[in-house]
Amino acid sequence: MFARMTQAWSAPCAPPALKSRGSFSEWSVSPHCSGSLPGCSPPPLFYVAMIDVQISLQIYRALYYWLAGEIPTSVGAGHVSAVPIDLFRTADHGLVIDANTEEVFARLCGALGRPEWITDPNFKDRMARWHNKKELLAAIQTILLTKTRGEWMEILITHEVPCGPVNSVADILNDRHVFERPMMVATQHPTAGELKLLASPVKFPAHGELPLAPPPLLGQHTNICRH
Repeated sequence: MFARMTQAWSAPCAPPALKSRGSFSEWSVSPHCSGSLPGCSPPPLFYVAMIDVQISLQIYRALYYWLAGEIPTSVGAGHVSAVPIDLFRTADHGLVIDANTEEVFARLCGALGRPEWITDPNFKDRMARWHNKKELLAAIQTILLTKTRGEWMEILITHEVPCGPVNSVADILNDRHVFERPMMVATQHPTAGELKLLASPVKFPAHGELPLAPPPLLGQHTNICRH
């Protein structure tokens, strides 16, 4: 069932029933549970069904269907109603751009060297861009292929256009922001030496980063567990 629900999030060329790569329903149950606990003790009995969580994730998609009979089509990394928000190819790597408001779109036009798009009847406002989405995205894509991702990010940031790179795992784990959080810690393993591990995303400023022990050796804690 949820595989069908993710159809709108798949790439436009993907099969109609593209299965989610992750269990969004399981991930979404926890915040629903924690957010439902009232500030009283003991809390009242309640339950959260995974199918109910799946349905609740449709949010405005359900309204689109009820009000206009609209059934979503695949939008890939883009947005169903805000244009342009999408993943684009540059001369070397992928780049995500979000310029769907009038102010930001005007800045994007300046960054791309296309100031005439601001007054173009096909792109002049959000509704026009939505109706001419295919034409606009193709035009942006053609321009972005002329420079590298790094070059475009420098230009876009200068023009205050929200953008971001498509990172690999190596990019993420070597990003300075990840080091500064910190989200990586090292521990000593008795046989493997230094091991890098991911830290907990929950931080306790008063206590600092809690030390992490290395994975136990086979049978290391057997006697402790038995007693």
